[in-house]
Amino acid sequence: MLGPVWRIHLSWLVLAAGGLWGIAMAKHSSGPGATIPFALMTGYVAWALYWGLPPFWRWWRKSCSHALKVVSFLPGGCLLQAAVAFAVLLAGGYFFSVFGGGLYQFALCCRAAKYHL
Repeated sequence: MLGPVWRIHLSWLVLAAGGLWGIAMAKHSSGPGATIPFALMTGYVAWALYWGLPPFWRWWRKSCSHALKVVSFLPGGCLLQAAVAFAVLLAGGYFFSVFGGGLYQFALCCRAAKYHL
């Protein structure tokens, strides 16, 4: 497992890669006026997913995996269980990360890095 300082350094690389990916996508889809805002948005989303998805996944595994066992008794329950889990992980992980969870986890890591040095 990476230390908090290395995780912060790696997150800046993820931010830069997301920004470059956003620039590439904006160049192919629209005019030059939308390149910078789109690159900033894409970079932030990649950065927030880097910080927010692992804690959301841990929360999901601890608290909600037992609730899906009830669905497995229904006809086609295994498929229904997989669909619900995928939808919750995809939508919930994205919204948790982008709308504040990524920033919160970054702040926690910065606090840990401060004491880690």
